[in-house]
Amino acid sequence: MILFLLCCSIPYIYAQNFKTLGMKDGLSQPSVLAIYQDTLGRMWFGTREGVNVYDGKQMMQFKREIAEEQQVMDRYLSGNEVNRIVGDRNGDVFMRVERALVKYDIRNETFSTLRKSNVGAIDTFQGEVWCTVRDSLFRYNDKTEILDFVYKLNLERITSMLVEDSKLCRRTPHFLRSQEMWSFFVIFPFLPSYI
Repeated sequence: MILFLLCCSIPYIYAQNFKTLGMKDGLSQPSVLAIYQDTLGRMWFGTREGVNVYDGKQMMQFKREIAEEQQVMDRYLSGNEVNRIVGDRNGDVFMRVERALVKYDIRNETFSTLRKSNVGAIDTFQGEVWCTVRDSLFRYNDKTEILDFVYKLNLERITSMLVEDSKLCRRTPHFLRSQEMWSFFVIFPFLPSYI
């Protein structure tokens, strides 16, 4: 009898509730390239047609065409394709929009473009936003609201990066027989002078 009661209660302990969201729910495009949850619990979905923010009830779309039509420049994205989204320790949201770095100020609910081109990768480490621009590594300074140069990597192009165990790893494409191969290399350990 005890075993029967125990077996019957296990499925309820691990029950999960998932909701599928699609274009009928307000998603601007079905190809989701990036997902992020902000400090307010909202879900951000980067697509080929802007970014969509879901608050649990409704979906808001932020894309270039809407901003230009309504002439609402603080809702402006510098492009349409949003393929990476991260957040900093202040709750602000950063995204890579067609190789530009865009910041969404969560308190003022406005967008600003921090870098217009050549952003290869973005990530966070200890609440700070890091990005690559061409062959160099930058850190976003939330006091001055600019990107501070950190290190020249001497690489042609960096497509993504990862910070793990206080080490920065980068990924660059290598082409062999028309197929793309990816490899990870440790660049350098983060030194206290950089943090």
